[in-house]
Amino acid sequence: MSRTPDPPVATETFTNLQAGRFVAAAGVLVSHTAYYGGTYLGVEDPLRTVTWEYVFRLTIVFLFALSGFVLTHSLQRSTLRSFLGFRLLRLFAAYWVAFGTVWLVRASAGTLPEWKWSALGRSWFLLPAPAHRHSFVLMVEWTLVYEFFLSLAIVPLAWLGRTKGLAVGAGAWLGLCLARLVWDPTLGPAWHPKPAEMPFSVVALALSAGRLNVETAGGWSYVLTSVAAALLVALLATGPQLHARNPLVVAGDWTYGIYLIHVPVMTALFVAFGRDVGGTVTPAHVVFGGVLALTVGSAYGAFECGLYRRLRALARGKRPVPTAHVESPRPVPLRLAA
Repeated sequence: MSRTPDPPVATETFTNLQAGRFVAAAGVLVSHTAYYGGTYLGVEDPLRTVTWEYVFRLTIVFLFALSGFVLTHSLQRSTLRSFLGFRLLRLFAAYWVAFGTVWLVRASAGTLPEWKWSALGRSWFLLPAPAHRHSFVLMVEWTLVYEFFLSLAIVPLAWLGRTKGLAVGAGAWLGLCLARLVWDPTLGPAWHPKPAEMPFSVVALALSAGRLNVETAGGWSYVLTSVAAALLVALLATGPQLHARNPLVVAGDWTYGIYLIHVPVMTALFVAFGRDVGGTVTPAHVVFGGVLALTVGSAYGAFECGLYRRLRALARGKRPVPTAHVESPRPVPLRLAA
């Protein structure tokens, strides 16, 4: 029996999406800087308004929409084996390094929360926790739990067909999620989902995210935001693309590293400020924490991205290409909620 030939590997680059990813991630970092500055240092958060809350929540939905596009496009143009292999490599390698490093530092400083080893294991492998119990070290793991689930859940849809099958399967999935929202219009996001909640909580999260800090907003208010985010992704993907050396495009490759460690870096600095400077804390201390988190995160992101490209190239027997390829999706900070 002849073997069905593998689908061609993608060569397209979507540099606009890379730039959009960095801008959205930077917006989340700004939001977290203001939030944790108020939490740890007592500095008033000037961004905690209805307008800014919606702006920052839009970045979450945009990054979810971007992730869905990149995952689908990558799966359509690679084998199932290579898709899963490279996806898991990108998702877990940098995460385990960041998780282990921060865990050791926090354990040495005595700032780790109390948990059971079973809960730590679920966090290590990004598994949903029963009864909403989870052990977060980086403070952004909940988004990677969703990302890991999405990466696996999209594979069965591909068996229906790489083009029409994926579209039909994803449409049916969306329909079930919307039906659940019709059944319960007050549906709220499951930040730490139980296993049984995973199949429909992903889209429900995006649809109801607008209710996080705006009490008068209902779940359906975010349906329009989700549509707008999807249209924005389509516009960026189909329009004239930025040059690969554009600073925003280059920085787009670093966003996973920024995402993984920006909260531990800034909160560690804020704890030190609160202990050492006492009542003299100013907004400048908060801004410095955000700049430091961006700088350290970018350095880690650049290292992680370069290492991943080399490992990917070795697996393919090719030289690494210094451009942002769509077949190398990174988790989205969706992840990046306060």
